[in-house]
Amino acid sequence: MLVAEQAVEIRVLRRQGKSIREIARMLDVSRNTVRRYVRGEGLPRYEREARPSKLDPYKNYIDERVKAAAPDWVPATVLLLELYDNMRTVVSDRDRYGPGLHRYNRTFLDFAHHHGFLPRLCRPYRPKTKGKVERFIGYIRASFYVPLASQLSPEGLKVDRDTANARVETWLREVANSRVHATTGEVPLVRRELERERLQPMPTPWPGLIQPARSKRPAPMPRGYQHSLKVYEELITAAEVG
Repeated sequence: MLVAEQAVEIRVLRRQGKSIREIARMLDVSRNTVRRYVRGEGLPRYEREARPSKLDPYKNYIDERVKAAAPDWVPATVLLLELYDNMRTVVSDRDRYGPGLHRYNRTFLDFAHHHGFLPRLCRPYRPKTKGKVERFIGYIRASFYVPLASQLSPEGLKVDRDTANARVETWLREVANSRVHATTGEVPLVRRELERERLQPMPTPWPGLIQPARSKRPAPMPRGYQHSLKVYEELITAAEVG
């Protein structure tokens, strides 16, 4: 049985137009396995393992960091910042199924499955592997927020949500998406039209539901003098009648 992450990858690749044969070759599984998960719905279920400590999923990572720093010490505050890159809302256990094969947070995995994308984790505390997501924050502040704030300041006004939303579409159309992008060397509006035919249709709103975990069989009542409350109620009723 495949883990949930593999099932999601099979279905996303299928939605992207890959054939059964291609998916089987890419993931090194049989074609029958691919067909079974393409036809099925929901995600494979697995029971959560008991974790006595919140740091257990990161024990190997912490051990490696401590050994690599020896004989020096890595401050706990630095390790905490690194662990933040392993946020539990996304990944519950790095390398759980082998190097680079992670166990993702169940709700996040269901979200990815619904929207048809495959999550890929970056190395913790290594900004070079994180693309330019954080860089865009600086760009939008310097190119949009600061100029807008300077326009409103002489009138004693501040940038609020409504003002920003009203102005941002013009900024996107006339500035951000009409410039030549430094990385691609292309105008974003032009590039978007070229990529439009490859884009998947927008899915329905995510319901935010996940399959319930498999319920465990209730433990049997221990033998002894303890009985259910119903037994005692019947004894009391019989005594009162007598």
